[in-house]
Amino acid sequence: MNIKLLIILISLAIFSGPTLAQKDRHGKRLISHLDEDGDELVSIEEFRAPEQRMLKHADLNEDGAVTLDELQQHMAEQAARRQEEHEARKSEMQRRMTEHFAELDIDGDGSVTAEEAKLAIFGRMDENGDGFLAADEIKRPERGPRRHRKEHDGPFGG
Repeated sequence: MNIKLLIILISLAIFSGPTLAQKDRHGKRLISHLDEDGDELVSIEEFRAPEQRMLKHADLNEDGAVTLDELQQHMAEQAARRQEEHEARKSEMQRRMTEHFAELDIDGDGSVTAEEAKLAIFGRMDENGDGFLAADEIKRPERGPRRHRKEHDGPFGG
């Protein structure tokens, strides 16, 4: 066998898929979650398939079985709920963006220049209004659950 081909095959075997340690950790976590009697084994009585919870909620007439119609209705209701939540988040984000823009638009002309942004941000940071920033006035920006971008890191946070 060609040595280059052998190296490629070995590399693929080593670097493809989860490592044995990762599989082992995942398996141990799953076993510890499902194992009710502490024997580090999961019996059929202890096993709960992830679909069981969804099927329980989809059983609209509560007869212990789920029909295709019930499943489709349940999935449609879930999709509608997720869409409502998305629209609410989108509306809140739009409200906050409009509010923030108004703070930056110092002269109220509907546009923000670099100078306006600089003045507005400096003014917000200059807590005592003395026209200077001291170390105690510089705080790490608060971050929501989804703000983890490197471009936000810099001297004032990150």
